[in-house]
Amino acid sequence: MVVMTGSVYHGGEGGDKGEGQKNKKEHHDPSFRCSRPRFFADLGTDKEMKKFTKDEAIKIVVQCAQAYQKELDGKSLLFLCTDKHKRVFHFEFSFYGNNYLHLTGLKAPKGADGESAGLFANDFYQKCLDHKLSPADFEFFEDGTTHMKLEVLPTVISKNLQAKMIGDYNSSKPRLYTEKVAGSTNACVGFILDQTTQKYVPNTVLQEDVWDMTKSALRVIAVYRKAITALQYEELTYTAKKFDFSEVEFPEKFKYLMPETTQKYQARAYSSGYALIFSVHRRF
Repeated sequence: MVVMTGSVYHGGEGGDKGEGQKNKKEHHDPSFRCSRPRFFADLGTDKEMKKFTKDEAIKIVVQCAQAYQKELDGKSLLFLCTDKHKRVFHFEFSFYGNNYLHLTGLKAPKGADGESAGLFANDFYQKCLDHKLSPADFEFFEDGTTHMKLEVLPTVISKNLQAKMIGDYNSSKPRLYTEKVAGSTNACVGFILDQTTQKYVPNTVLQEDVWDMTKSALRVIAVYRKAITALQYEELTYTAKKFDFSEVEFPEKFKYLMPETTQKYQARAYSSGYALIFSVHRRF
């Protein structure tokens, strides 16, 4: 049985912008976009970047670590998505404690030998959880990406990442390596395949529009959550607003997640179709 949490989020049509809005085509069709100067394209934003102090950074990452532990650490999220033909695709992402550092945009300080400290990710996460992180424990990246990540980090650490679209990374940023991108028009989370666990895990947070970062974004229609070790998903954390689930068919391995009313509707439709074929066959 799938449990709907008390605060299941219902998104709008087509992500942050409703499908019925007039400017959808202008926003998503590259032919309608104004080109940005290359400098700003590389930087990732054409607005003035907010600069954080180390004390401000500590406050953000400590608070977000508490949310990460509660909502994501040790859990897997299943995203069910559709394309324009109503075909359903699925993406599964898993979250571990040592992934958290990569989402913050912070890095290990260099030691006396000029090398960064080893095994920093786990230590960093634990210090955040214990409220013991100090300014001497980390450094900002020199390219300014730390500040952009910190600005949007609180918006993506949630039980569904606030993601409305998902797609394959389009390699639009030469210095960024990631494989899958999930997000909205304001922020995204990138994922790579962990070769040890063979699971997709988060490796970056981006202050970017998901449409600009993916080859062909798919609309998220539902998100489910479970413990990584659990066999099945049992918690529904997001459903797309006003989406008719009777119009789509879930992947075979996830059909147990289909709403009961949808299963009954499709079963009746199948039975009616079979009865009609049988009746026509008998007539001839």
